[in-house]
Amino acid sequence: MSTKFFSILTICSVCAAGLIWLIVSSESITLNTPLQNNARQQETQDTSNVSIQAEQNAKEEQAESYSELKQFKSKHTNIYTYEDDWCSIYSDLQGQDKKLAQLEMKEASILTGDIAMYEASDGYIEVGDVELIKPYKEIALDQLMDHVQNNDVNAIIATLSRRDVSFSRRTEVAKRALMHGMTGEALTLLVMESMIEARRQYRINGNAFNDKVKLQVQRALAYALYGVERYSIRGIEQLSNMLELDNGRYSDIRFQPALSFTSEDFDEVSDMTLQIKQKINEQRLESAMAPLDEDIPKIIKHKFERDLARLYAFSPMFTNRYAEKLADRYPQITKNDCVAQYVKLFSGK
Repeated sequence: MSTKFFSILTICSVCAAGLIWLIVSSESITLNTPLQNNARQQETQDTSNVSIQAEQNAKEEQAESYSELKQFKSKHTNIYTYEDDWCSIYSDLQGQDKKLAQLEMKEASILTGDIAMYEASDGYIEVGDVELIKPYKEIALDQLMDHVQNNDVNAIIATLSRRDVSFSRRTEVAKRALMHGMTGEALTLLVMESMIEARRQYRINGNAFNDKVKLQVQRALAYALYGVERYSIRGIEQLSNMLELDNGRYSDIRFQPALSFTSEDFDEVSDMTLQIKQKINEQRLESAMAPLDEDIPKIIKHKFERDLARLYAFSPMFTNRYAEKLADRYPQITKNDCVAQYVKLFSGK
């Protein structure tokens, strides 16, 4: 597979992700507001659309495995052990070290909740170790919710991508997922929830950006940056895609002030992120769980570097508006050597 073809495939993946904000699903959500019809159209853009991104990401993973192996290996002569400071599983590791990394990557998807089965016309689009959640995809909703209330982690993960569960209920389950240390799909939903409310407030205010709109965008960014602290890119990727599309050529939404947050605005976001962590740890204490582990597994950090590179390569909103401003506060998003290496691979330069 050529570098040119791989770059085109990756670009298509990111373009597909941007469609999340445009495509309207068939799900109906009830709102108790004067603008019920308009708001309902906005809120129904939920995880059914994320299935497009999931399918493209799955294809990208397959292409990337082959592309890395073919392109990186010709440039690198060093083979590392798992404990070394390696970058790519497919080019830097061999034998048992490579198998160990692949096994830990699979286990990490459980810890982060990056497992999903999205309904499609011909079955399911599967992401991650779906065997863990298959038993929960067909059971009755009341049974599913009983499992969720009992803190069955696999039931929680399954609920986040189940279309017959309302969007509002899924966002509540997403908060429970955060309590269990997950990020992935849960953060995607919570960022979407805040941005949908931002759009609703924007309409109420006569299509103008005000403090209520700003608060919701800040809240979405707070969830996204909580993810960054946990080495998950899903929230910031979702927010970047939404803001990029909302401020695009064919949108009547103009959230320009959200793209020019001041240092004081970011201070407020940092406070919100801290409040999210405090709330999670309070919930964990109530459930007789230890505080969140701040020691993130090495394999999750490696996946984060690759995902971060995709944002640098294909998201102008992230690169031009957030990366530089946030790097001092969140060193995780700094473009280190590994990230730069992936960016070069993704962009084909």
